[in-house]
Amino acid sequence: NARLNLGLVERKRGNHDQARTLYLEAQDQRRKTLPTNPQDRAMRRDLAKGFYNLANLAIDHNDEAALRENIDEAIKRYEELLTENPRDLDDQYLLSLCYRLRADLFAAQAQGDPQFMPAAIDDYSKASRIVQKLSDLNPSVARYHEELVRLLINLGQLFAQQREFDQARIQYQRALALFEEWEKSPIGHDSKGPSLRDVIEAAISQ
Repeated sequence: NARLNLGLVERKRGNHDQARTLYLEAQDQRRKTLPTNPQDRAMRRDLAKGFYNLANLAIDHNDEAALRENIDEAIKRYEELLTENPRDLDDQYLLSLCYRLRADLFAAQAQGDPQFMPAAIDDYSKASRIVQKLSDLNPSVARYHEELVRLLINLGQLFAQQREFDQARIQYQRALALFEEWEKSPIGHDSKGPSLRDVIEAAISQ
């Protein structure tokens, strides 16, 4: 974890090559340690999270192949953890983030090759189902509400790009209803940048 934390610091500083070296060293150490206790969930989760971090770092390098390789591995390992313990909320949320990151990749690739569009929709849908469940179970956790609204917006945008405007409107209306419910709740919202409401209403009006 010390190497991982150093890697996170280096990435924030913009030292991406140094960050990658530290991430890989952390992953190598986990792989060497895990065989001594192959059922160690904390170590297995750290390994999965390491792949997720490497996938995010690949975005900084504009390396689609490394992004795909690492995010696929992260998803595989989180799915294995959840097969053993489906109730682990942290693993569920981290898996949803992995699905979203892979969906972002597919959505970007779909701009040049429409064959990636179904995969993008599928991964955004998987992420939204997980986050919907987490939000239902934990109504006081603001990040689940915001994440779900953003996932629905992304789904709506993809359906609109495919000219499936009815489906797009359904997603946008769901996002708006959830946003309004969230806005009225005690937890409220603290979104930076353009208002989520403005984004949703602009999409609906198109």
